[in-house]
Amino acid sequence: MKSSQFFILLILIIMILMAVTNPGMDDYVSWVADQSSEEASNQFEELLTRFVGEPMIRRASSRNNYVIFSIYETNIPDLNGEESSTTIGIFGNFFVLNSPD
Repeated sequence: MKSSQFFILLILIIMILMAVTNPGMDDYVSWVADQSSEEASNQFEELLTRFVGEPMIRRASSRNNYVIFSIYETNIPDLNGEESSTTIGIFGNFFVLNSPD
């Protein structure tokens, strides 16, 4: 096998792996809820975040699916307007690109 064929095959395998491990909206909502629960200062806040937070996160979030990765935008209103967070989902993981200060 020529090195150029091997390289193309390797890229194709990586892209298939990326498509298979591209996290969905349910994965994102669970991840955000888990992150919020970890920041909770007591069990009541943790339970409140889990039961009230997930539906709110789902309504406030949108997903742009690019097959091999997804970009999630979450806009949550607060007293000062609206807080926006952008996250990329790739290889079954999430990485925050920008978050509210």
